[in-house]
Amino acid sequence: MKAVKKISSSLYSSVFGENLRFRRNTVLAVKSNVFAQVISFAFAPIITRMYSPADFGVLAVINSILSFFLSFSLLKLDWSIPNTRSRCQAFILLFVGLLTLSLVSSLLFVFVWFCDGRCTPYFQNINPFLWFLPVLLLTGGLQQLLQAWYVRELNFEYTSKVRVYQSITVTISLLFGGFAKMGVTALIGSTLLSNLVGLSILTYHARLKNLLRRLSFARLRSSLRSFWRDSVASTFVAIVNTASLTIVPFLLSVYYSATEVGWYAFMYRVVLTPVDVITSAISQSFWAEAANLIKYDRRGLRKLYMRTTWNLLVIAVLVALIALLGPFYVGFVFGEDWYRAGYILAALAPLLLGHIAIPTLSHLVVHRKQHWQLIWDILRCTFLVVAIVVCSEMNMSIEIAVLVSSFVMLVMYIVLFWLNLVNLEVK
Repeated sequence: MKAVKKISSSLYSSVFGENLRFRRNTVLAVKSNVFAQVISFAFAPIITRMYSPADFGVLAVINSILSFFLSFSLLKLDWSIPNTRSRCQAFILLFVGLLTLSLVSSLLFVFVWFCDGRCTPYFQNINPFLWFLPVLLLTGGLQQLLQAWYVRELNFEYTSKVRVYQSITVTISLLFGGFAKMGVTALIGSTLLSNLVGLSILTYHARLKNLLRRLSFARLRSSLRSFWRDSVASTFVAIVNTASLTIVPFLLSVYYSATEVGWYAFMYRVVLTPVDVITSAISQSFWAEAANLIKYDRRGLRKLYMRTTWNLLVIAVLVALIALLGPFYVGFVFGEDWYRAGYILAALAPLLLGHIAIPTLSHLVVHRKQHWQLIWDILRCTFLVVAIVVCSEMNMSIEIAVLVSSFVMLVMYIVLFWLNLVNLEVK
Protein backbone atom coordinates (compact mmCIF):
# COMPACT_ATOMS: atom_id res chain seq x y z
CA MET A 1 0.00 0.00 0.00
CA LYS A 2 2.86 2.37 0.83
CA ALA A 3 4.49 1.57 -2.50
CA VAL A 4 1.29 2.41 -4.38
CA LYS A 5 0.99 5.67 -2.47
CA LYS A 6 4.59 6.58 -3.27
CA ILE A 7 4.15 5.83 -6.98
CA SER A 8 0.91 7.85 -7.12
CA SER A 9 2.59 10.80 -5.43
CA SER A 10 5.53 10.64 -7.83
CA LEU A 11 3.25 10.45 -10.87
CA TYR A 12 1.16 13.43 -9.86
CA SER A 13 4.28 15.40 -8.98
CA SER A 14 5.44 15.08 -12.57
CA VAL A 15 1.99 15.90 -13.94
CA PHE A 16 0.99 18.78 -11.68
CA GLY A 17 4.34 20.20 -10.68
CA GLU A 18 5.21 21.40 -7.20
CA ASN A 19 1.81 22.69 -6.13
CA LEU A 20 1.57 20.39 -3.12
CA ARG A 21 -1.97 21.20 -2.05
CA PHE A 22 -3.31 20.83 -5.60
CA ARG A 23 -1.49 17.52 -5.99
CA ARG A 24 -2.60 16.21 -2.59
CA ASN A 25 -6.27 17.04 -3.19
CA THR A 26 -6.17 15.53 -6.67
CA VAL A 27 -4.49 12.31 -5.51
CA LEU A 28 -7.00 11.93 -2.68
CA ALA A 29 -9.97 12.39 -4.98
CA VAL A 30 -8.55 10.18 -7.74
CA LYS A 31 -7.83 7.23 -5.46
CA SER A 32 -11.37 7.09 -4.13
CA ASN A 33 -12.89 7.79 -7.55
CA VAL A 34 -10.90 4.96 -9.11
CA PHE A 35 -12.44 2.49 -6.68
CA ALA A 36 -15.93 3.93 -7.19
CA GLN A 37 -15.77 3.87 -10.98
CA VAL A 38 -14.18 0.42 -11.15
CA ILE A 39 -17.22 -0.93 -9.31
CA SER A 40 -19.62 0.69 -11.79
CA PHE A 41 -17.63 -0.32 -14.83
CA ALA A 42 -17.14 -3.91 -13.69
CA PHE A 43 -20.87 -4.52 -13.37
CA ALA A 44 -21.84 -2.64 -16.54
CA PRO A 45 -21.88 -5.78 -18.79
CA ILE A 46 -24.30 -7.43 -16.34
CA ILE A 47 -26.52 -4.38 -16.00
CA THR A 48 -26.85 -3.89 -19.78
CA ARG A 49 -28.20 -7.44 -20.04
CA MET A 50 -30.80 -6.69 -17.35
CA TYR A 51 -32.05 -3.41 -18.83
CA SER A 52 -32.92 -2.63 -22.44
CA PRO A 53 -31.45 0.26 -24.47
CA ALA A 54 -34.96 1.77 -24.43
CA ASP A 55 -34.84 1.88 -20.61
CA PHE A 56 -31.64 3.90 -20.77
CA GLY A 57 -33.25 6.13 -23.41
CA VAL A 58 -36.07 7.07 -21.02
CA LEU A 59 -33.50 7.65 -18.26
CA ALA A 60 -31.56 9.99 -20.57
CA VAL A 61 -34.64 12.17 -21.16
CA ILE A 62 -35.43 12.29 -17.42
CA ASN A 63 -31.83 13.27 -16.66
CA SER A 64 -31.96 15.98 -19.32
CA ILE A 65 -35.05 17.54 -17.72
CA LEU A 66 -33.51 17.24 -14.26
CA SER A 67 -30.27 18.88 -15.38
CA PHE A 68 -32.20 21.79 -16.85
CA PHE A 69 -34.01 22.50 -13.57
CA LEU A 70 -30.78 22.11 -11.59
CA SER A 71 -29.18 24.77 -13.78
CA PHE A 72 -31.26 27.57 -12.23
CA SER A 73 -32.84 26.22 -9.03
CA LEU A 74 -29.75 27.13 -6.96
CA LEU A 75 -29.26 30.55 -8.59
CA LYS A 76 -25.78 29.06 -9.15
CA LEU A 77 -24.79 30.09 -5.64
CA ASP A 78 -22.81 26.85 -5.56
CA TRP A 79 -20.43 28.56 -8.02
CA SER A 80 -19.99 31.51 -5.65
CA ILE A 81 -19.54 29.58 -2.39
CA PRO A 82 -15.85 28.70 -3.06
CA ASN A 83 -15.10 32.41 -3.67
CA THR A 84 -16.49 33.70 -0.35
CA ARG A 85 -14.16 35.35 2.14
CA SER A 86 -15.56 33.75 5.30
CA ARG A 87 -17.31 30.59 6.40
CA CYS A 88 -20.28 32.66 7.57
CA GLN A 89 -20.68 34.26 4.16
CA ALA A 90 -20.39 30.86 2.49
CA PHE A 91 -23.07 29.43 4.80
CA ILE A 92 -25.42 32.31 3.99
CA LEU A 93 -25.12 31.57 0.28
CA LEU A 94 -25.71 27.88 1.00
CA PHE A 95 -28.81 28.77 3.02
CA VAL A 96 -30.23 31.00 0.29
CA GLY A 97 -29.50 28.30 -2.28
CA LEU A 98 -31.45 25.81 -0.20
CA LEU A 99 -34.43 28.18 0.01
CA THR A 100 -34.58 28.73 -3.76
CA LEU A 101 -34.07 25.01 -4.35
CA SER A 102 -37.00 24.16 -2.07
CA LEU A 103 -39.19 26.69 -3.83
CA VAL A 104 -38.39 25.40 -7.33
CA SER A 105 -38.83 21.78 -6.20
CA SER A 106 -42.27 22.61 -4.78
CA LEU A 107 -43.32 24.39 -7.97
CA LEU A 108 -42.07 21.46 -10.02
CA PHE A 109 -44.18 19.09 -7.92
CA VAL A 110 -47.28 21.20 -8.64
CA PHE A 111 -46.38 21.31 -12.32
CA VAL A 112 -45.94 17.52 -12.52
CA TRP A 113 -49.25 17.00 -10.72
CA PHE A 114 -51.01 19.34 -13.15
CA CYS A 115 -49.37 17.81 -16.25
CA ASP A 116 -49.80 14.19 -15.20
CA GLY A 117 -50.82 12.32 -18.32
CA ARG A 118 -50.78 15.45 -20.47
CA CYS A 119 -47.33 15.17 -22.03
CA THR A 120 -47.05 15.51 -25.78
CA PRO A 121 -47.09 12.29 -27.82
CA TYR A 122 -43.31 12.56 -28.23
CA PHE A 123 -42.73 11.95 -24.52
CA GLN A 124 -45.53 9.62 -23.45
CA ASN A 125 -42.94 7.05 -22.31
CA ILE A 126 -41.68 9.34 -19.53
CA ASN A 127 -45.11 10.11 -18.00
CA PRO A 128 -45.00 7.45 -15.25
CA PHE A 129 -41.59 8.67 -14.03
CA LEU A 130 -42.11 12.44 -13.84
CA TRP A 131 -43.03 12.15 -10.14
CA PHE A 132 -39.38 11.37 -9.39
CA LEU A 133 -38.26 14.78 -10.66
CA PRO A 134 -39.10 17.03 -7.63
CA VAL A 135 -37.37 14.68 -5.17
CA LEU A 136 -34.37 14.17 -7.46
CA LEU A 137 -34.10 17.93 -7.87
CA LEU A 138 -34.19 18.61 -4.13
CA THR A 139 -31.68 15.92 -3.17
CA GLY A 140 -29.36 16.52 -6.13
CA GLY A 141 -29.35 20.29 -5.68
CA LEU A 142 -28.61 20.14 -1.96
CA GLN A 143 -25.76 17.77 -2.69
CA GLN A 144 -24.28 20.30 -5.14
CA LEU A 145 -24.44 23.03 -2.48
CA LEU A 146 -22.68 20.85 0.08
CA GLN A 147 -20.01 19.83 -2.40
CA ALA A 148 -19.33 23.51 -3.07
CA TRP A 149 -18.95 23.99 0.67
CA TYR A 150 -16.34 21.25 0.86
CA VAL A 151 -14.49 22.72 -2.13
CA ARG A 152 -14.29 26.05 -0.31
CA GLU A 153 -12.96 24.27 2.78
CA LEU A 154 -10.40 22.45 0.58
CA ASN A 155 -11.66 19.26 2.23
CA PHE A 156 -11.92 16.44 -0.31
CA GLU A 157 -11.87 13.56 2.15
CA TYR A 158 -15.63 13.23 2.55
CA THR A 159 -16.55 14.13 -1.03
CA SER A 160 -14.22 11.33 -2.08
CA LYS A 161 -15.84 8.87 0.32
CA VAL A 162 -19.25 9.86 -0.99
CA ARG A 163 -18.19 8.78 -4.48
CA VAL A 164 -17.38 5.28 -3.25
CA TYR A 165 -20.54 4.82 -1.20
CA GLN A 166 -22.73 6.17 -3.97
CA SER A 167 -21.17 3.85 -6.53
CA ILE A 168 -21.82 0.85 -4.28
CA THR A 169 -25.39 2.00 -3.66
CA VAL A 170 -26.16 2.44 -7.36
CA THR A 171 -24.65 -0.91 -8.31
CA ILE A 172 -26.51 -2.89 -5.64
CA SER A 173 -29.83 -1.18 -6.37
CA LEU A 174 -29.47 -1.72 -10.13
CA LEU A 175 -28.71 -5.42 -9.65
CA PHE A 176 -31.69 -5.81 -7.34
CA GLY A 177 -33.92 -3.88 -9.74
CA GLY A 178 -32.68 -5.93 -12.67
CA PHE A 179 -33.51 -9.23 -11.01
CA ALA A 180 -36.92 -7.81 -10.06
CA LYS A 181 -37.41 -6.57 -13.65
CA MET A 182 -38.24 -3.08 -12.47
CA GLY A 183 -36.84 -1.41 -15.61
CA VAL A 184 -36.73 2.40 -15.67
CA THR A 185 -38.04 2.62 -12.10
CA ALA A 186 -34.89 0.91 -10.84
CA LEU A 187 -32.62 3.11 -12.98
CA ILE A 188 -34.14 6.31 -11.61
CA GLY A 189 -34.55 4.93 -8.09
CA SER A 190 -30.85 4.07 -7.90
CA THR A 191 -30.01 7.74 -8.55
CA LEU A 192 -32.35 8.84 -5.78
CA LEU A 193 -30.85 6.38 -3.29
CA SER A 194 -27.38 7.53 -4.31
CA ASN A 195 -28.32 11.16 -3.62
CA LEU A 196 -29.67 10.28 -0.18
CA VAL A 197 -26.49 8.41 0.75
CA GLY A 198 -24.35 11.35 -0.38
CA LEU A 199 -26.49 13.87 1.53
CA SER A 200 -26.35 11.91 4.76
CA ILE A 201 -22.53 11.82 4.72
CA LEU A 202 -21.92 15.39 3.57
CA THR A 203 -24.49 16.91 5.95
CA TYR A 204 -23.18 15.03 8.99
CA HIS A 205 -19.55 16.09 8.50
CA ALA A 206 -20.18 19.69 7.34
CA ARG A 207 -20.70 20.89 10.94
CA LEU A 208 -23.00 23.75 10.09
CA LYS A 209 -24.97 24.00 13.34
CA ASN A 210 -22.79 26.71 14.87
CA LEU A 211 -23.12 28.85 11.75
CA LEU A 212 -26.91 28.76 12.02
CA ARG A 213 -26.69 30.91 15.15
CA ARG A 214 -24.79 33.61 13.25
CA LEU A 215 -27.44 33.87 10.55
CA SER A 216 -29.06 37.30 10.49
CA PHE A 217 -30.97 39.47 8.06
CA ALA A 218 -28.15 42.03 7.97
CA ARG A 219 -25.54 39.43 7.06
CA LEU A 220 -27.94 37.88 4.56
CA ARG A 221 -28.49 41.21 2.80
CA SER A 222 -24.78 42.05 2.80
CA SER A 223 -23.75 38.70 1.30
CA LEU A 224 -26.45 38.76 -1.37
CA ARG A 225 -25.48 42.31 -2.30
CA SER A 226 -21.91 41.11 -2.91
CA PHE A 227 -22.84 38.08 -5.01
CA TRP A 228 -26.26 38.88 -6.47
CA ARG A 229 -25.00 40.24 -9.78
CA ASP A 230 -22.62 37.29 -10.27
CA SER A 231 -25.38 34.90 -9.24
CA VAL A 232 -27.85 36.21 -11.82
CA ALA A 233 -25.24 36.21 -14.57
CA SER A 234 -24.05 32.73 -13.61
CA THR A 235 -27.61 31.42 -13.61
CA PHE A 236 -28.20 32.58 -17.17
CA VAL A 237 -24.85 31.04 -18.12
CA ALA A 238 -25.78 27.75 -16.42
CA ILE A 239 -29.20 27.58 -18.09
CA VAL A 240 -27.73 27.98 -21.55
CA ASN A 241 -24.76 25.75 -20.71
CA THR A 242 -27.04 22.96 -19.50
CA ALA A 243 -29.33 23.40 -22.47
CA SER A 244 -26.38 22.98 -24.83
CA LEU A 245 -25.35 19.79 -23.01
CA THR A 246 -28.79 18.22 -22.67
CA ILE A 247 -30.19 19.34 -26.01
CA VAL A 248 -28.55 16.43 -27.82
CA PRO A 249 -30.29 13.54 -26.01
CA PHE A 250 -33.50 15.58 -25.83
CA LEU A 251 -33.60 16.27 -29.58
CA LEU A 252 -32.53 12.73 -30.39
CA SER A 253 -35.53 11.51 -28.37
CA VAL A 254 -37.77 13.59 -30.66
CA TYR A 255 -36.34 12.37 -33.97
CA TYR A 256 -35.11 8.87 -33.10
CA SER A 257 -36.38 5.88 -31.12
CA ALA A 258 -35.91 5.37 -27.38
CA THR A 259 -33.60 2.46 -28.16
CA GLU A 260 -31.31 4.64 -30.29
CA VAL A 261 -31.29 7.36 -27.64
CA GLY A 262 -30.40 4.68 -25.09
CA TRP A 263 -27.41 3.62 -27.21
CA TYR A 264 -26.19 7.21 -27.31
CA ALA A 265 -26.78 7.94 -23.62
CA PHE A 266 -25.18 4.75 -22.36
CA MET A 267 -22.11 5.00 -24.62
CA TYR A 268 -21.62 8.61 -23.58
CA ARG A 269 -21.85 7.54 -19.95
CA VAL A 270 -19.63 4.47 -20.26
CA VAL A 271 -16.78 6.19 -22.05
CA LEU A 272 -16.74 9.16 -19.68
CA THR A 273 -17.12 7.11 -16.49
CA PRO A 274 -13.49 5.90 -16.27
CA VAL A 275 -12.18 9.25 -17.52
CA ASP A 276 -14.27 11.07 -14.93
CA VAL A 277 -12.09 9.38 -12.32
CA ILE A 278 -9.35 11.84 -13.18
CA THR A 279 -11.12 14.85 -14.70
CA SER A 280 -13.66 15.37 -11.91
CA ALA A 281 -10.92 15.23 -9.29
CA ILE A 282 -8.71 17.63 -11.24
CA SER A 283 -11.62 19.97 -11.85
CA GLN A 284 -12.50 20.23 -8.14
CA SER A 285 -8.88 20.72 -7.13
CA PHE A 286 -8.19 23.20 -9.94
CA TRP A 287 -11.34 25.20 -9.13
CA ALA A 288 -10.26 25.58 -5.50
CA GLU A 289 -6.71 26.53 -6.51
CA ALA A 290 -7.78 28.92 -9.28
CA ALA A 291 -10.00 30.88 -6.87
CA ASN A 292 -6.88 31.59 -4.78
CA LEU A 293 -4.28 32.08 -7.51
CA ILE A 294 -6.40 34.56 -9.47
CA LYS A 295 -6.10 36.97 -6.53
CA TYR A 296 -2.30 37.17 -6.36
CA ASP A 297 -0.52 34.97 -8.92
CA ARG A 298 -1.95 35.08 -12.44
CA ARG A 299 1.32 33.84 -13.90
CA GLY A 300 1.19 30.79 -11.63
CA LEU A 301 -2.43 30.15 -12.63
CA ARG A 302 -1.57 30.32 -16.34
CA LYS A 303 1.34 27.92 -15.84
CA LEU A 304 -0.86 25.48 -13.91
CA TYR A 305 -3.60 25.75 -16.55
CA MET A 306 -1.30 25.07 -19.52
CA ARG A 307 0.53 22.18 -17.88
CA THR A 308 -2.65 20.46 -16.73
CA THR A 309 -4.43 21.00 -20.07
CA TRP A 310 -1.54 19.36 -21.93
CA ASN A 311 -1.71 16.27 -19.74
CA LEU A 312 -5.48 16.11 -20.12
CA LEU A 313 -5.04 16.29 -23.90
CA VAL A 314 -2.84 13.19 -23.80
CA ILE A 315 -5.59 11.35 -21.90
CA ALA A 316 -8.18 12.66 -24.37
CA VAL A 317 -6.30 11.30 -27.39
CA LEU A 318 -6.06 7.84 -25.81
CA VAL A 319 -9.78 7.81 -24.96
CA ALA A 320 -10.73 8.99 -28.46
CA LEU A 321 -8.70 6.15 -30.00
CA ILE A 322 -10.45 3.61 -27.75
CA ALA A 323 -13.82 5.07 -28.78
CA LEU A 324 -12.95 4.73 -32.49
CA LEU A 325 -12.50 0.98 -31.94
CA GLY A 326 -16.00 0.72 -30.40
CA PRO A 327 -17.60 -1.29 -33.24
CA PHE A 328 -15.17 -4.12 -32.57
CA TYR A 329 -15.97 -4.73 -28.90
CA VAL A 330 -19.18 -3.01 -27.69
CA GLY A 331 -21.56 -5.76 -28.85
CA PHE A 332 -19.41 -8.46 -27.30
CA VAL A 333 -19.03 -6.68 -23.94
CA PHE A 334 -22.55 -5.34 -23.43
CA GLY A 335 -24.68 -7.83 -25.36
CA GLU A 336 -26.19 -8.22 -28.81
CA ASP A 337 -28.77 -5.48 -28.24
CA TRP A 338 -25.91 -2.99 -28.02
CA TYR A 339 -24.05 -3.88 -31.23
CA ARG A 340 -24.94 -0.66 -33.10
CA ALA A 341 -24.00 1.37 -30.05
CA GLY A 342 -20.37 0.67 -30.96
CA TYR A 343 -20.70 2.89 -34.03
CA ILE A 344 -22.22 5.65 -31.92
CA LEU A 345 -19.27 5.36 -29.57
CA ALA A 346 -16.91 5.82 -32.52
CA ALA A 347 -18.90 8.88 -33.61
CA LEU A 348 -18.37 10.40 -30.17
CA ALA A 349 -14.56 10.46 -30.59
CA PRO A 350 -14.28 14.15 -31.69
CA LEU A 351 -16.47 15.28 -28.80
CA LEU A 352 -14.43 13.26 -26.30
CA LEU A 353 -11.22 14.82 -27.54
CA GLY A 354 -12.42 18.31 -26.66
CA HIS A 355 -14.62 17.44 -23.69
CA ILE A 356 -11.84 15.82 -21.68
CA ALA A 357 -9.06 18.30 -22.42
CA ILE A 358 -10.74 21.71 -22.24
CA PRO A 359 -13.95 22.31 -20.20
CA THR A 360 -12.52 20.42 -17.21
CA LEU A 361 -10.32 23.44 -16.43
CA SER A 362 -12.46 26.24 -17.85
CA HIS A 363 -12.75 28.92 -15.21
CA LEU A 364 -14.26 31.98 -16.87
CA VAL A 365 -16.51 32.36 -13.81
CA VAL A 366 -13.43 32.86 -11.62
CA HIS A 367 -12.45 35.72 -13.96
CA ARG A 368 -16.03 37.04 -13.66
CA LYS A 369 -16.48 36.60 -17.40
CA GLN A 370 -19.89 34.97 -17.14
CA HIS A 371 -21.10 36.94 -20.15
CA TRP A 372 -18.35 35.37 -22.29
CA GLN A 373 -19.44 31.92 -21.12
CA LEU A 374 -23.07 32.82 -21.83
CA ILE A 375 -22.37 33.88 -25.43
CA TRP A 376 -20.26 30.76 -25.99
CA ASP A 377 -23.01 28.48 -24.66
CA ILE A 378 -25.69 30.18 -26.75
CA LEU A 379 -23.64 29.65 -29.90
CA ARG A 380 -22.91 26.04 -28.99
CA CYS A 381 -26.57 25.30 -28.29
CA THR A 382 -27.67 26.97 -31.53
CA PHE A 383 -25.18 25.08 -33.69
CA LEU A 384 -26.10 21.76 -32.05
CA VAL A 385 -29.82 22.28 -32.66
CA VAL A 386 -29.17 23.15 -36.31
CA ALA A 387 -26.88 20.15 -36.76
CA ILE A 388 -29.30 17.57 -35.33
CA VAL A 389 -32.41 19.01 -36.98
CA VAL A 390 -30.70 19.13 -40.39
CA CYS A 391 -29.48 15.53 -40.00
CA SER A 392 -32.93 14.29 -39.04
CA GLU A 393 -34.64 16.20 -41.86
CA MET A 394 -32.19 14.60 -44.30
CA ASN A 395 -33.12 11.17 -42.87
CA MET A 396 -29.58 10.51 -41.73
CA SER A 397 -28.92 7.71 -39.24
CA ILE A 398 -28.34 8.47 -35.59
CA GLU A 399 -24.66 7.60 -36.03
CA ILE A 400 -24.23 10.43 -38.56
CA ALA A 401 -26.21 12.86 -36.40
CA VAL A 402 -23.98 12.10 -33.42
CA LEU A 403 -20.82 12.45 -35.52
CA VAL A 404 -21.86 15.87 -36.86
CA SER A 405 -22.78 17.12 -33.39
CA SER A 406 -19.46 15.80 -32.05
CA PHE A 407 -17.48 17.90 -34.53
CA VAL A 408 -19.59 20.95 -33.64
CA MET A 409 -18.71 20.41 -29.98
CA LEU A 410 -15.01 19.97 -30.73
CA VAL A 411 -14.84 23.29 -32.60
CA MET A 412 -16.65 25.09 -29.79
CA TYR A 413 -14.32 23.59 -27.18
CA ILE A 414 -11.33 24.97 -29.10
CA VAL A 415 -12.95 28.41 -28.95
CA LEU A 416 -13.47 27.97 -25.18
CA PHE A 417 -9.78 27.15 -24.74
CA TRP A 418 -8.84 30.36 -26.53
CA LEU A 419 -11.18 32.40 -24.31
CA ASN A 420 -9.52 31.00 -21.19
CA LEU A 421 -6.07 31.81 -22.56
CA VAL A 422 -7.10 35.41 -23.25
CA ASN A 423 -8.16 35.80 -19.62
CA LEU A 424 -4.89 34.33 -18.36
CA GLU A 425 -2.68 36.91 -20.04
CA VAL A 426 -0.39 38.43 -17.43
CA LYS A 427 -0.97 42.18 -17.22
